[in-house]
Amino acid sequence: MPNRYQILAIFLGAFGLYLALGYGVSFSSENIRLGLIFGILTAFAYSAYILSLKKNDLEDSTRISPVISLLCISAISALILFLAVKFEGESLAINSAQNLFSMLAYGIMSHVFGWYMIILGLKTITATTAGIILISQPIFSLVWEYLIFSRVINSIEIIGISIVVLAMITCVSSERSDKIGDSN
Repeated sequence: MPNRYQILAIFLGAFGLYLALGYGVSFSSENIRLGLIFGILTAFAYSAYILSLKKNDLEDSTRISPVISLLCISAISALILFLAVKFEGESLAINSAQNLFSMLAYGIMSHVFGWYMIILGLKTITATTAGIILISQPIFSLVWEYLIFSRVINSIEIIGISIVVLAMITCVSSERSDKIGDSN
């Protein structure tokens, strides 16, 4: 159960994300509304996945290897993407060696390695802290856009990024203080 600081961090994180990514966006566009719906559905999917991993970690009798967990989530993701591509009438053909290399690099480096690290990290932190840390992904994307593609970031976005970082620090610090209090 999240403590009061973690609950505060959840609200801070959501507010910071709004400032960094959604402030000033008109929600009248159909694409914006659809993106918001998909974002919320993605949040629920991430939450369900993280909670199932934490539940697996807590129950010794049903403990599953992180590799098996990663295999299952990769297979489910591949199936969903396959269905989406077929629904849209697109092709799954790989038309060049460069495309194959790019897909393998993306799959191994960001998906497999990233999720393996998340699975291992979930053993040492709460699901709440994991969720707060995972919301940093769009914030880092915004920072990389600034650093690599010279994107202009306005002051509201900087405040939003700062609030998300504050939420992460608050959540992790409160978890540490809970662990210190439990050990005494």
